[in-house]
Amino acid sequence: MSSPFIGKLREHIRARNYSKRTEQTYVHWILDFIRYHNRVHPNTLDQQAITAYLEYLAIHRQVSPATQRTALNALAYLYKQFLGRDDNWFKLDSFKRSSKAKKLPVVLTNQELRDVFTHLQGEYRLCATLMYGSGLRLMETCRLRVKDIDFDRLSIHIYEGKGNKQRITTLSEFCV
Repeated sequence: MSSPFIGKLREHIRARNYSKRTEQTYVHWILDFIRYHNRVHPNTLDQQAITAYLEYLAIHRQVSPATQRTALNALAYLYKQFLGRDDNWFKLDSFKRSSKAKKLPVVLTNQELRDVFTHLQGEYRLCATLMYGSGLRLMETCRLRVKDIDFDRLSIHIYEGKGNKQRITTLSEFCV
């Protein structure tokens, strides 16, 4: 059961029409921040507490720069939007930024791709080929309808994509 504070935070995020995933992410990082400070209410914490938490993420948990930035955005939302602190209060001194080296992506060979797709059947194979061949995200694939696919033009119309945006992408001939 969640606390009244978290319940109000969720209501506040929903009232501003943030996506469900953003709500889940922000609540996760805010709860992690509260747990890091032994369940002390965020209203009583200051900028040094935020800096200490962000440095803990970078040094001890060794999160990626994007993850540290996401946690920072969640805390900025908490203090600026939810708790109503002004921008001058949230100015953080320099803190240790996460600096994981970017890894080159591992690309499968054509044979490895064939092997993966031969092990999939039915709707799983269809979803995997759409995601791989047309560059669809997971939720875009789950929300896809037959009428969104134009076989004549080899295109797919994506509704409610990332950021609740619409886009048109190509339908791979591999999928037809």
